[in-house]
Amino acid sequence: MIKEAITDSYFYPHSEDIFRKYSSIVSGIDTSISTGQVKQVNGLSIITEGPGDASIGDIIQIETNNSEKAYLLSEVVGFQGHHLILMPLGLPTGVFPEAEARSLGEKLTIPVSDKILGRILDGLGQPLDGLSPLFSEERVGIDRQAPSPITRELISKQVITG
Repeated sequence: MIKEAITDSYFYPHSEDIFRKYSSIVSGIDTSISTGQVKQVNGLSIITEGPGDASIGDIIQIETNNSEKAYLLSEVVGFQGHHLILMPLGLPTGVFPEAEARSLGEKLTIPVSDKILGRILDGLGQPLDGLSPLFSEERVGIDRQAPSPITRELISKQVITG
């Protein structure tokens, strides 16, 4: 019924093409979300059972009961059997037993653009200087090969950091 209403060529001459285009886009979206549960917190390690499809370096979002932030990002740093060992990317305040752990299906990335020049950022690329948030279409993974000291440009100016 909906397709017929949307694709009525009398009222919408190009509607069949539009419907076909967006149908193919929507059908390609993976709507499954892999989740697990927090089983243990030891200092700065969080142990979860699942999500089953996570691998080393993946980012996991952990539910919290913290009123300021509803989740905590963490990185998979190891595993024991079906349990993942996570390193939180912030304070684990508010993490509770059986909290949901949701795989984001990606590695940690930070925004990159000319807009970050002169800004003060934390290790996740979030501004610490009180200025506007950073929005960038380009994101780069944080696990990258260091530049070669042999082939990089020579340092001509000393940067004084304080």
